[in-house]
Amino acid sequence: MPFLVYTENEEWKVWSIPEGQTSLGRDDSADLILRSNHVSRNHCALSFDKDGPCIEDLGSKNGTIVNDQKIDSVYRLRDGDVLRLGDVILVYMDEISDRFSIRIGQWKLDRDTMELSLEKKGPLGKYSELLESVRKNFPGDYQAVLHSVNQLFHFEGSAFLRIEEGTVTVEGLVAGTGGLPLSRAYIRDHLRLQRPVLSCRMDWEEGSTLSESYAQGLLLLPLPGGYAFYGVSREVLTISPEECGLIAEILGLCIRSKIWGEEVTRLRRETELVNRQESNREFAFIGSAPSMVEVLKTMRSALESDATILITGESGTGKGLLARMIHSLSPRRDFGFVAINCSAIPDTLFEAEMFGTVKGAATDVREREGYFILADRGTLFLDEISNLSPAGQAKLLKAIEEKWILPVGATIPRKIDTRILVASNANLKQLVDEKKFRNDLYYRLNILELAIPPLRERREDILLLADYFLKDLARQYRQAPPRLDVQAARILESYPWPGNVRELRNIMERLVLLFPDHAVQEKDLSPLLKPVGNKGDVFAFSESMSWKEFKHRLTGIYLEKILAQNDGNIRCAAKAAGMTYRNFLYLLDKQKKPYPEEM
Repeated sequence: MPFLVYTENEEWKVWSIPEGQTSLGRDDSADLILRSNHVSRNHCALSFDKDGPCIEDLGSKNGTIVNDQKIDSVYRLRDGDVLRLGDVILVYMDEISDRFSIRIGQWKLDRDTMELSLEKKGPLGKYSELLESVRKNFPGDYQAVLHSVNQLFHFEGSAFLRIEEGTVTVEGLVAGTGGLPLSRAYIRDHLRLQRPVLSCRMDWEEGSTLSESYAQGLLLLPLPGGYAFYGVSREVLTISPEECGLIAEILGLCIRSKIWGEEVTRLRRETELVNRQESNREFAFIGSAPSMVEVLKTMRSALESDATILITGESGTGKGLLARMIHSLSPRRDFGFVAINCSAIPDTLFEAEMFGTVKGAATDVREREGYFILADRGTLFLDEISNLSPAGQAKLLKAIEEKWILPVGATIPRKIDTRILVASNANLKQLVDEKKFRNDLYYRLNILELAIPPLRERREDILLLADYFLKDLARQYRQAPPRLDVQAARILESYPWPGNVRELRNIMERLVLLFPDHAVQEKDLSPLLKPVGNKGDVFAFSESMSWKEFKHRLTGIYLEKILAQNDGNIRCAAKAAGMTYRNFLYLLDKQKKPYPEEM
């Protein structure tokens, strides 16, 4: 009676094949059920005819493999055929004698124990194990590989040597209690021939710590990359020249993997350096104004620390850009940078947004990681910190001081490792004096303050920034950058830039789109800039202007500026203006309509 021998739950089993057609697969309806996700529900079928048993694949996903060959049609089975269904190995046998063993590749199945073991009796058994050791210890774990060499070939000690400009250095060494006798002159002389050296005895140079009788056998093999293998044994070595070549090939894989690993590490470091330089270029501050140079100097002094930094400045000066620059240059650059606007977080959702929630905290609430967890081991940037509510200020202070957070619905707090950067366009010290901002939180955040000057106070940087933006934006739009003539440059330098660097970038982007590869003149630039009066008014006053018209236009200017200060966020702008969201929308809607002339 024919049988299939297979493994299940790490135990080998024997299945007697019944007459007729039988099926093998993962489905419960199969005659032989194989519990493996790599086996299809109806994988293959066995049948008998007058000439013997046959196997046929039933359109399985991973196919049916017989003796390492995938079958595409009906295959007639023979005694000892090895079947592979997914990751399940089966052996077909016509009958089972009282004692048998069957080999599956380099493996042997024993009838008495039904255990599968590596066949080591043949001449290739040692080399299979050595190759497996090199594979397991990839890339290039010298010590582990040398341990395997010593055990398999009975070396008392062995080493990998590196020969560079006549100097022999030991890269890896595994030896017994007596150490490893090493004659560098002997090695240099014989490796010049680039041939294996197999010797029963060797003459040691003077000064060797071990006696000559220590080594009855020696093996010296040249390897790629200027390396060599060196092993000595107390026994006479019986290794053929062909086996020397096989050992050298296998150990050469170990050396190549080590060299490859070092090359990959070098390339990764170079890539990281290039990415870091590109990141620094993207987040770099352009300018040479003394006030800006001082800010950057102070920033660099705090890059290696985890000190909390308060970044202040008017809207559009680049507070968020400076925060990203600090992160990209800090030791935390390989982890997350999370930027949030505190004005956009409702007071009732502060804990859920900042600390996260656990599943089941409330009806239909899913598990969600908060900003502190998302920025773990990285940097958390809190913009417009002055707009944080008193309750939110208290919760933030506790998280920063204790370095623990409790997600909503959780009972176990989570430790956090996050650097905090904050920014504000308001005077926090003044808010503290007015009892609108917590005194203790202010001093906890203001360990180091970076005050970015407005663009009008660093006029020597205006043309540098303009030139940078023109070239960078032209590259992004794949156009030739426009050029500024003398008069246009003077207008840029004299303009007060109420929107600071953000406004300058916006104007340069318009020039790139409107005047590619052209010389920009005064007449081209003037319509893009807001006209200014003597006192910095944003529109010229006309004596014929009525009070209603004046109020209408002034309201529009106010709404435009408050929106710009809050990056276009209507809710934040309404809150900053002290208005309800609905009233703010109402004013915006009125501004979209033309001013009605008086009757």
